[in-house]
Amino acid sequence: MINVAIMPLKAYISEPFPWTTSLSSEIPNDCHFNYTQCTTLLLSFFRNQSKTMPPDSSLLTATFDVHAIRFSYIPAKTEDDAKSYALHFPSSIFYSKKGIQQAITLARKQYNVSDFSSVVFTRFLGIVTNYITLWAVENQDDDTMFIGGWQPQMSFEWLLLKLVFRLCLSAYIVRYMWKHYYSYYPQLAKNLHRFGLENASSGSKFEIVIGDPTSIVILNPIVSALLVVDFWISVDFVGRVFNRIIQLAVIKDFLLAYLYLSRTLWFGYGSLSIMSYLLKRFDCARLFYGVDPTWTAIGIALVAGPMTLLQSRISFMVQFYNFIFTSISKNESEIEISIAVIFYTLLLGTLPVMFSFLPRESFYNGWKKLFSCTKMTWEPSSYLYNDTKNRWTLQFVFFTFRNADIITKGGSVYNLFQLDFKYKKHLGIGQCGADCYVKLKSGTGKWTCCRLSLLSCIDIQPPIQFITSKHLTAVGKIEIDKMSIKIIQGSNKSPWVL
Repeated sequence: MINVAIMPLKAYISEPFPWTTSLSSEIPNDCHFNYTQCTTLLLSFFRNQSKTMPPDSSLLTATFDVHAIRFSYIPAKTEDDAKSYALHFPSSIFYSKKGIQQAITLARKQYNVSDFSSVVFTRFLGIVTNYITLWAVENQDDDTMFIGGWQPQMSFEWLLLKLVFRLCLSAYIVRYMWKHYYSYYPQLAKNLHRFGLENASSGSKFEIVIGDPTSIVILNPIVSALLVVDFWISVDFVGRVFNRIIQLAVIKDFLLAYLYLSRTLWFGYGSLSIMSYLLKRFDCARLFYGVDPTWTAIGIALVAGPMTLLQSRISFMVQFYNFIFTSISKNESEIEISIAVIFYTLLLGTLPVMFSFLPRESFYNGWKKLFSCTKMTWEPSSYLYNDTKNRWTLQFVFFTFRNADIITKGGSVYNLFQLDFKYKKHLGIGQCGADCYVKLKSGTGKWTCCRLSLLSCIDIQPPIQFITSKHLTAVGKIEIDKMSIKIIQGSNKSPWVL
């Protein structure tokens, strides 16, 4: 619960709190109003900072970064070679029109390496978020490109507003989890106390194993949308993270930036929710297989950093980003990143969506051939029939039991989903983790574990018949036969089905 609730606040693992930032007098925040003066200030400041820096090193502070990256200067023989070579300059993906032209001129050997310098103003929706300063230095061996990034100081009021937004979002998540998940447990306990469970002996004691509400929160479109917004309202810091990713010279800095980009997993969750809605809207649920939320989070977290780095190394992608950066910029010394933000969000967001269209059997067959492993199958009533994280967690909860020592019941909702995917309310992400388990000891001394699922994960539509139980029962049940499908709700409008 705590891990889910503090998701918006995890940004402060890397970002500074409002009261820890300090203003710097070297570069004024309104520097961009006078490009000539600002260029002189930035180049002078960063050259002084980098005097003692060796190649392949970095200097990171609260307001600026400097990266020294070694590169080989080989003059181009033709015009096409010059353009291609310029695209492989360090951090060329962030060059302005003027910077690209200077790189091409250098590739043609029309001036010396040490004459190359460029200052780029990065804007997001017209607001300056970063100053990128680049200059080259000739060495006896390989030459060195220095990249300085200055982050203009945002106002204390804005930083405080951002913190309040994140606190409010955390409070909303906590309230949502209580209202749509945890509040169901007191009612379940009362129903079990009053009505017991079917075939349970009189006086049986019940133990409730609470499930994981993560999937409930993930599938809330408001939370997904706000966490995507939360990532990009720190676009000034994100810009610094991208620079740390693509420099790759200092592995420590790369790994810290890599960790920060794991927050992009919400791009994937949001895309899955949108795709689920569209597929159900157009009656194409059978095409979508859904994903495991645990592996989705791990996959996007692992891929985000390398994919960002890879894009800065592929000529086509560098050209594409240069085009969308400069196509709507106001002048030749600026780049406007708003379109690139949309593209980057969609690019990472589509990865789990593409995976969800691939049949699971193809992956099983691939793993079987590669590792000679056998396919594990579990009954829907078993706690092992679950997403990866909760399967591991529940194995610790039930570690004292062997399969022969426990009788499992329930999980009928998954038999319904196997009948037709259209009955799943959310196609993109499995909600197995939200199930709870009721343990009781039978008269023979064996333990019984009843798996309960939420009614809210079912899309109740024809031919399903939804009726209220005529008998007093703690939880509902699902009856499936050749002629009909019935969902029978338990007493007191119980949200759980066996």
